[in-house]
Amino acid sequence: MPTRKDLTAIAAAARELEIRSKAHTGAMSLVPDEQLDVRGIRHTWAMLYGLVRWGHLFTPRQALAIAAFVAGVQRAASAMNDAGLDAEFSGAVTTCLALVPNRCADFWSSLTRWISAGQKIGQTFGRQAIPMMWDFAEGVPFADISAASCGVCTMRSTCWRQMRQRDSLVARPNGVSNRTSAS
Repeated sequence: MPTRKDLTAIAAAARELEIRSKAHTGAMSLVPDEQLDVRGIRHTWAMLYGLVRWGHLFTPRQALAIAAFVAGVQRAASAMNDAGLDAEFSGAVTTCLALVPNRCADFWSSLTRWISAGQKIGQTFGRQAIPMMWDFAEGVPFADISAASCGVCTMRSTCWRQMRQRDSLVARPNGVSNRTSAS
């Protein structure tokens, strides 16, 4: 059961999300508000229980955490552009950074499950279906667990490091890239 402190934090997150949503001026909404596709009812069971928009899949606290990470990626992109870094390089870095809130959204929803065998949080989008969860495990964004942002960053950086190591095992001259037409 949530404690009074938990309930206070939940209410504060809901207020902050409301403030940020009203102040948001981006081309897209702060929290996805598109309707789930009714034609997908066979694989989106949550719609039967009132979760009819993408934003409904997240509690205010989860949506606020994801929005904060997205804002961080946007600030990093702006800082790279302001610093005059190469546009292709900053675009690549921004894309890599965007993988973090993307992955976090998979673990920070109200439709995650607890995997007791591994003592961990299961993914929301682990299948082609989004099933209804009657109770859910909520990850803490800055905890030292697999579903936390630190765990996601560690997982991503480990993958990138392994790719670099694999690439360095093959002796190659400096890479060359050409952009040409396929037609």
